[in-house]
Amino acid sequence: MSSEIIQDGLKKKATEALTTTTNSFAMNRLREELPEYFDSDKIDEDGVVLKYGQFNLARFAENIGEDSTGLGFGLNFVGKNLARLQAGTPTLTVIAPDKNRNSKLENEDSDNVYITADNLEALKHLRNAYAGKIKLIYLDPPYNTGGDGFEYPDDFKFSDDELMDLLGIDVTELERQKSLIGKSNHAAWMTFMYPRLAIARTLLRDDGSIFISIDNNEVYHLKILMDELFGENNFKGNIIPIANPGGRDYSQVAVTNEYLLVYSKSSETLFNELEKDAKFKYFDSEGGFTPRELRNRNPRFNSSNRPNLFYPFFADPNNLDENGYAVVSLEKNEKFSVEIRPYNSKGSESVWRWGKKKSAENITEEFDTTHVIAHQKKDGDWNIYEKNRKATSKMKSVWAETDMRTEQGTRELNGLFGFNPFPHPKPLALIQRVIQVATEEDDIILDIFSGSGTTGHAVMKENVESGITRKWILLQLDEKLKKDSTGYKNGYHSIPEVAMDRLTLAAEELKKESDDFDFGFKHYSVVDISREQLDAADDFDSVSMLFNNVIDGYSMLGVQGRDVLLTTWTLDDGMPFDQDIENVNLNGFDGFYAKQLGILYLIDDGWTSNNTEALLNFINKHEGDIRSLVVLAYSFGTTELNEIKDNLKAQFGNAIQVVERY
Repeated sequence: MSSEIIQDGLKKKATEALTTTTNSFAMNRLREELPEYFDSDKIDEDGVVLKYGQFNLARFAENIGEDSTGLGFGLNFVGKNLARLQAGTPTLTVIAPDKNRNSKLENEDSDNVYITADNLEALKHLRNAYAGKIKLIYLDPPYNTGGDGFEYPDDFKFSDDELMDLLGIDVTELERQKSLIGKSNHAAWMTFMYPRLAIARTLLRDDGSIFISIDNNEVYHLKILMDELFGENNFKGNIIPIANPGGRDYSQVAVTNEYLLVYSKSSETLFNELEKDAKFKYFDSEGGFTPRELRNRNPRFNSSNRPNLFYPFFADPNNLDENGYAVVSLEKNEKFSVEIRPYNSKGSESVWRWGKKKSAENITEEFDTTHVIAHQKKDGDWNIYEKNRKATSKMKSVWAETDMRTEQGTRELNGLFGFNPFPHPKPLALIQRVIQVATEEDDIILDIFSGSGTTGHAVMKENVESGITRKWILLQLDEKLKKDSTGYKNGYHSIPEVAMDRLTLAAEELKKESDDFDFGFKHYSVVDISREQLDAADDFDSVSMLFNNVIDGYSMLGVQGRDVLLTTWTLDDGMPFDQDIENVNLNGFDGFYAKQLGILYLIDDGWTSNNTEALLNFINKHEGDIRSLVVLAYSFGTTELNEIKDNLKAQFGNAIQVVERY
């Protein structure tokens, strides 16, 4: 470890020691687990924390339903309690697999997933199986411009009495909350976004990040909302893509840009640098390089506060290459006779960027192999340089390239369809850049408002161009196209129809470049369970109600009820879409084994003692692997269930749990 790193570490520890209090341990744990309740830290230029952000007790108290005393800064809007309620309530929907599409050769082994759904309900299904697994989330939500069709939907799913009881409100406040229905004001938009973002955060890995496209109608409200949900310290930047350099001139200021808010899940998030078109003037046996001054230009640093970075180099003035550069040493002798210390142009002390140990590791006496060189200036003084070979740079806060413009996205769709079936699609280059800085091999990318499917297309394209594989999950509401739209006139009736065709067409084009990647996808639809079905389940009478009446009630979109239940249960139990379920023959009865979960599912009716014997044999063959048996209770009588439970307890004690689902 270099000396400057040790010094930096000691400084940080000293600063932390000076700021430690009797509650520091507890506060550090809170800061790790609940960063969204802390104000921003104050950090110096070296990244050293000068003062930690304070715990926002008012915000915390509000979110656990307690009143706080005193004044404070926080986010409040009509509908916030309703939004928090929606984030926490379970979904009353099921997931139906598209058996025809998913069984096609190009899709059956695919890890990519397209879900037609209200994204709030889809997120609730994903949160068990994908909690802490998503590396990147991208959102292009409704901008709430007043003309984009956004209205807060009536998806409360509660009666008036239930809402008043759950929110602890009276009739007057209930009417205030319900006033959001069909509205497009700021409160309605934030009530819509809050639960989706809250659940999305739980899906991110600790080193994950979220990028949100937005315009000036809601960018400031979104920033405050994200600060509350993700924590101010996790705000990484507000990128400005130039979407229309000519400007949208419908107001007195012609708007040329949109915004891309960037947040991390935690301090573990590190973004990749972007490759740049580096043109080198100088070369050695290792390749091209640019001389970069080794002197640290920060005027605050000198020998008194960075003594380990203030030391001399010695140059050989009689051995220069064709460009006038000299090799150097850390030891003075007859050959290396010119002493060089880090002084600025005014003669004031500076320091080097490297400690002495690192410099020594990078110096040789041969110009072709050394990484540190010297050059004499016109005034006679000398400078020290490193051979900088870096061909990457950090992402910038302004993305002004022509391929980032909205018109480019339109051209790309036209190139696939021969017409433009979707208004204002995001350009591939914008999403690809997000993918480049935020993901690596085998990462999962989630798009919550996926529109025309640009993100899925961009992931597949970036996979081909970078040579590494990433997976995608796209969510999109089954939104119908207007009858006067170009897409409708060309045979499309909904946004998912457009998007899925776009993904298929894009895959065909990309296969021409390389057939080594996953170009397929599986399709699922989230479907509501009717109030009548829920009431019927509550009133279930095992003597009078036939099994088929129940299981058939889950048959949706041409998919058998058994497949709908199995897809829904395995996902909610924590098994991702890319894991296989083993079909188990229990002496003529179909069981379904999710090995990753250690769960065996029994859904059909017709169970007999012969099936119980086969069940016990199967469990014995997988000793220790099966932890739970999940059964659809409607399919089993009391006698059959008791037989299963008694035999399991006799052979395996309490090692296997029987879960009855209705």
